[in-house]
Amino acid sequence: MFDVIGPEEFNKIPWKNGKGETLELAISAGHTLQSFDWRISIAQLEEDGYFSDFAGYHRTLILLEGNGLELSHEQGPLHRLTGALPQIEFDGGLRTFGRLLNGPVTDLNITTKSHKFQAIVETHPHPTRVKVLGEKLCFAYSHRTSLTLRPTEGNDEYTLPAGHLLKMENTETGAWTISGEDWTLIYLTGY
Repeated sequence: MFDVIGPEEFNKIPWKNGKGETLELAISAGHTLQSFDWRISIAQLEEDGYFSDFAGYHRTLILLEGNGLELSHEQGPLHRLTGALPQIEFDGGLRTFGRLLNGPVTDLNITTKSHKFQAIVETHPHPTRVKVLGEKLCFAYSHRTSLTLRPTEGNDEYTLPAGHLLKMENTETGAWTISGEDWTLIYLTGY
C-alpha cells in the first residue's frame, strides 16, 4: 500500500558546509549524507550564502515558504524563485549562491545521484486531483495542507496530514488518486 513518514521520523542533519541544518525526510535505504542514491529534505535559509557542494548529484529545489530566493551559479543564468511552489533544477556540483528576497525562506530539496536516479517533480499550488501509478517509487508532500488519498477501485479514503511525507512503491492495489492543494509529487526512477 503506502507508508506515511511523520515529522517524528525526520532527522536533523548538519549542512555539508556547516552553515545550518537540514531536515531529512527520507534517504535511500542504508545510505548517509556522504553517499546516497536519492534524498528528500527541507532547509530553512536565514541568510545569504553558498550552497553545499553536491558534486555528482542533481538537485531540484522548490520554494515552500518565504518571499523569494535568487540563485546564481558559477556557470549559467540567474534564477529568481517567487510565488507558489516555484522550482529549479541544477547540477549539485556548481558553485551556487543563494540570496534571500526580503526574509528567510523554507525549501524542499530532492537530490539524486547523477546517471543513477532521476527525479520527476510536479508541483500543485492549486486544488488538483492526480492519478498516481503504484508500481513506481513516488512521494507526496504538503507543507501546509492535508492531502486526500483514494484507491481508483474501492471506497477507502485516507488523509495525509500536513507536514507528513507519503511514500508509495510497488503497491498491490494499483493506481491511487491524490487530491489537495499546495503539494508536491515526486517520482524517482532509475536509469
